[in-house]
Amino acid sequence: MANRWVTCQCILSMQQVLLNLMQFSYCFLILLLIIYNIHIALVAETWFVSIDNYTLFHLDRNPTQKRKGGGICFYVRKDVKCSIIKHHNITDPNLEYMFISCEFASTAHIIACIYHPPKPHYDTGLLVYELSADLDNLLSTNCDSVYFNR
Repeated sequence: MANRWVTCQCILSMQQVLLNLMQFSYCFLILLLIIYNIHIALVAETWFVSIDNYTLFHLDRNPTQKRKGGGICFYVRKDVKCSIIKHHNITDPNLEYMFISCEFASTAHIIACIYHPPKPHYDTGLLVYELSADLDNLLSTNCDSVYFNR
């Protein structure tokens, strides 16, 4: 019986450690946003939370993947004019990427956030093909620049 209690305590302690790490990561993100006056933050493997003075654009992980972790997101400072261009992939919903359009100094910019897991549930060639097709389409609309985060 005593061994069972010790095991239970260890599990509870590990859960508390994980909770503290998530809270620390969230606080660290907020600190970075404030200290460096960041306009746009791209985050992968996250659970989405709202942050004051930032608009959240997110793409949840496909629930059929049955994988731990969150999806991808952009935190955009509220004074930055942004909109979602592509929010999901119709060909394969397991592909985790999205594009937003933002305007800085009267210039339009396309920004992509991509998450490619170590052991994807899709063919990597499909990701490359879909991204190439989307980029060709986006660049043909006369945008000035495209940025990636992977």
